[in-house]
Amino acid sequence: MEHNLSLAEQFLGENQKDNDSFLWLIAYDFIEKKPPPKFWKNLEKMMSISTVSRIQYSVLIAENMRDALAAAQLVEHYNGLVEVFHGDRFRGG
Repeated sequence: MEHNLSLAEQFLGENQKDNDSFLWLIAYDFIEKKPPPKFWKNLEKMMSISTVSRIQYSVLIAENMRDALAAAQLVEHYNGLVEVFHGDRFRGG
């Protein structure tokens, strides 16, 4: 990994799968401790350069697998628990 890239950029670059027709839901939690400020900084960066966006405090949505997997990697990097789901949107958006 290149050291001049943020974790968000590194994880997005590692995941090359991005051609799918699903929406991806990323639910995460940090048990017994708050995530460090670097987590939030990297998450904000990821949301600014990908399809990842927040729909609740600990729930994200992405428009492709690459971005969803990168978001999950970011959570896991900071020792959070994460689940990733895919499906179709019926309302909203």
